[in-house]
Amino acid sequence: MIRLRGDSIEPRIQGGDLLLVDYSKEPRPGHIVITLINSEAVVKKYLRQKGRVILRSTNPKCSDSEIANPTNS
Repeated sequence: MIRLRGDSIEPRIQGGDLLLVDYSKEPRPGHIVITLINSEAVVKKYLRQKGRVILRSTNPKCSDSEIANPTNS
């Protein structure tokens, strides 16, 4: 379990919420995922577009992240 800090995935998940992590699941488009970006854990919605992975914030105040060449396609 991890405790969420920040507001990038609000209103669905709030800062301070505890998240249960299931490492055995493969991410699918639309799933909420926890991933490391520059050694920092982030929680975002996982999407695929034209061979790229988009990690989308559900809070419009926060930016998305794009991964051009994901290692686990």
